[in-house]
Amino acid sequence: MDKMKIETTHGPVSVIDGGGSGPSVLMIHGNSLNAALFYPLLSSRLAGNYRLVAFDLPGHGDSPRAVNPGKDYGLAAYASMVRELVRVLGLGMPVLFGHSLGGHIAMQALAGGLECRGLFIVGTPPLGSPPDYAAAFNLAATGDWMFRAELPAEEIKKTAAACMPPGVPVPVELALAIASTDPRARLELGIAMGRDILHDEAAFLASWPRSVAITIGEHDTFIKRSYLEGLTVPSLWGGSIRTIAGAGHCPQLDAPEQLTAMLGEYLDGLEA
Repeated sequence: MDKMKIETTHGPVSVIDGGGSGPSVLMIHGNSLNAALFYPLLSSRLAGNYRLVAFDLPGHGDSPRAVNPGKDYGLAAYASMVRELVRVLGLGMPVLFGHSLGGHIAMQALAGGLECRGLFIVGTPPLGSPPDYAAAFNLAATGDWMFRAELPAEEIKKTAAACMPPGVPVPVELALAIASTDPRARLELGIAMGRDILHDEAAFLASWPRSVAITIGEHDTFIKRSYLEGLTVPSLWGGSIRTIAGAGHCPQLDAPEQLTAMLGEYLDGLEA
């Protein structure tokens, strides 16, 4: 497993490359998280059959803070970076794996013209244009932390706990990821959501011909499952939304074995 810095038009980016020789999978993390939280997947049995790659968004994990926050933070900027990384890393036509915000980034990249073999999203409600946040998210659970710069220590602890299933302790690395993220990244993400012209994700999936896996943790308090079930996705994997039993919003941390098995089933099916 190699860790490297890649120069992009949005600044240097920290990349973890599993080094596998099989078809590539690009993993995109969520808001205020980082690539290291994917280690349970990157070091799983899947690494023997697939080239698993993850990276830190600017201002997250080991990627430095943006020099130009207004340009390099935001959904459109992140989608542009994904398209650039796929080309620079020689990933060909990867499967995009997106968690939470990472799922939105993946869909924006695809709708913007990126060619991929498939899409696997976890805890991500594909949004329309304009987005109906109240329909897609449990706003009482998410609060406004996603777009707020400074988060007090107590709120970071509360937010991290909300990502986990009831009674499951918060992994230290989860709280540290939130605490170490550049506060401007959250602030600029919110500003960019109202400024940038974004693709209609729900409309895109309604016409995209390749396989789409939509998954959600059984105890994910952020996303409304009813919203996911109301989407029209003709190429939906297995014809239904998949539930990760016992998991919260971050199954890569609280249910890695189940998530690995589900992702493996999906990837193996694409190869069949």
